[in-house]
Amino acid sequence: MRRARKLQRRQHRKNKQQRRRRRDQRKTFLDCIRHFLTSHFWRLAHKGAGPFQAVRWKLMPLLLVCLMSMFCPAKAEKDRFEEAREYYVAMYPHRKRPGDTHEGFLAALARLPRYFFKAVLPVLRQRVAKVLDRVWYVDGWIPFGVDGSRLALPRYAKLEQHFGTAGTGDFPHLWVTSIVHLPTGVPWSWRFGRSDASERHQLCALVPTLPERSLLMADAGFVGYDVWEALLKDRHFVIRLGSNVQLYADYKVETNFEEGLVYLWPKSEPEKKPLQLRLVRLPAQGKCKHDVWLATNTDEQELSRETISKMFRLRWQH
Repeated sequence: MRRARKLQRRQHRKNKQQRRRRRDQRKTFLDCIRHFLTSHFWRLAHKGAGPFQAVRWKLMPLLLVCLMSMFCPAKAEKDRFEEAREYYVAMYPHRKRPGDTHEGFLAALARLPRYFFKAVLPVLRQRVAKVLDRVWYVDGWIPFGVDGSRLALPRYAKLEQHFGTAGTGDFPHLWVTSIVHLPTGVPWSWRFGRSDASERHQLCALVPTLPERSLLMADAGFVGYDVWEALLKDRHFVIRLGSNVQLYADYKVETNFEEGLVYLWPKSEPEKKPLQLRLVRLPAQGKCKHDVWLATNTDEQELSRETISKMFRLRWQH
């Protein structure tokens, strides 16, 4: 009888410790923000903001309300702001409350200097890589996908003047080219432009943001000598080929072709140096009825066909 009570008390203490451990592992939204936006980030943010002046808004509540408004489900921008402000007040009840008008919030955001975002973006990217460390690499590579899309904007005269209507005469459009981490779907870098912007030129501007050992997966819209020449300097890529690409080889491509060396040499500019690439053929599988032809600047010792196939599936999951 005494032994049974002893075992019962021991089991009770064990269950209590497990409940306490599970309770300690729970994290609120504020815990997640503190885990991601460290004190190092806030020091650089205040340094990058310079002499930021706003009557009712400090830098920290301004950025946090802006961040939390993206998670609010309300459709109207003003409603999202009010909901995000309430969240901030609930998380920091003992701090001075920020302004309560949406107009004042936008005016405070407009006072941030442009170089502020250039100062904090590298820090945020480093933090993203550290937080996602467990799933950051795939077979020794950091896989990224790139794509461009056109987004419709409200039909205002100023928006039509700045962004254009893509020749349709309809609503103004914003062209966005984004680079995304493939295993997680987390955006890494992006660039905005007019409705008639070139996604190839925007990609060339985003190439310096890619870290070492990154592998860029792209669709057939990112083919061309200028784009591949910019990527060949210090980045690795795998790009799907379409009928708009003409490559040269010193051998005949047979029906059982798997991979080989090819060259890209534009006819309109024969004085340029031909680009040496590796052509890889993936056979049709599942719902895909046609073989997939891919071009990469990485040899088979560093990047195998199996890894390319895995990366290709990751790219078209998003």
